[in-house]
Amino acid sequence: MIYGIGHDGRVQRSAVGGQSWGASGQAPEKLIDIATSPVDAAALFAATGAGLFLNADGGATWTAVIGGVRVSTVDAGTDDVVRAVDLGQGLVTVDAGSEITRVPGDLPDGYLRFLTTTSSDPLRLAALSGKGRQVVSDDGGLSWIDVLADK
Repeated sequence: MIYGIGHDGRVQRSAVGGQSWGASGQAPEKLIDIATSPVDAAALFAATGAGLFLNADGGATWTAVIGGVRVSTVDAGTDDVVRAVDLGQGLVTVDAGSEITRVPGDLPDGYLRFLTTTSSDPLRLAALSGKGRQVVSDDGGLSWIDVLADK
């Protein structure tokens, strides 16, 4: 399943590798980033200016997981853990039961603009810092290394 957001804010999805598309709902307001679950093709997560939202029906309805604070980026790892940057708490994880856990430690430049996990090791994270530096973590976000610092 491939998802995208149209210029009109509608969730678009394709089950045929992008050959054809259909609208399945409206994205949350103030959308910043989306991530799809590698475990459930109908599950989407949205980082927005108003929180982190979950959609379990392919784009039709959204439920707040974290509300009232800007979430700058979101990624769903192969370990069925969602990682997001809540600008009030920093890096947080959300497990399959929607339990939110703050990852201790400071984020490079105060927050992350983009975050992704690797499929082979979900604790290996790559990100862009608040100032656009490329950083990586081998411990799930507890510590970060600037990739280009020594080059």
